[in-house]
Amino acid sequence: MRKKFKSILLLAIMCILMFTESMQMQVLAAKKNVSYTTDVTTKACKKTKKNKEYTNIMRCGLGDVPSDVQSIIKEQCTGNSWYVIKTDNKKYVYYNGLPRDYAFNVSGKKLKVRDIGRHTGIYVLLSLGNNFNFKLYYNAKPVVFTTIDAN
Repeated sequence: MRKKFKSILLLAIMCILMFTESMQMQVLAAKKNVSYTTDVTTKACKKTKKNKEYTNIMRCGLGDVPSDVQSIIKEQCTGNSWYVIKTDNKKYVYYNGLPRDYAFNVSGKKLKVRDIGRHTGIYVLLSLGNNFNFKLYYNAKPVVFTTIDAN
């Protein structure tokens, strides 16, 4: 009987801790006046703030980007390096050969990419607005990238 009580008590404490952590995250987001929306079908992440800033970032496949960007990726983006390809109206962030699948988010002027999942041999290809200036981070470490002008 005593073992059951300890197990139930431990489970209750774990549930309370998980709930508390979730509430803390919501409070922090509310304090920053930030709301996030994610559209799973288009793999887009939109971030809005009260001061009317808007950044639209979309995870893309090679077939989703213009042909001139595709040819730049195939010809110039070789090796294990990060690239930002600039066009007239978009920027594309590219990296080939991540060890696992990835997730991304925006925090202020930081574009953060991190490993998740189990897939291997994944490439990063993100489309962002041309007027969004950012610092790139991979697994919480700042990244130096090569900028390529597609014009």
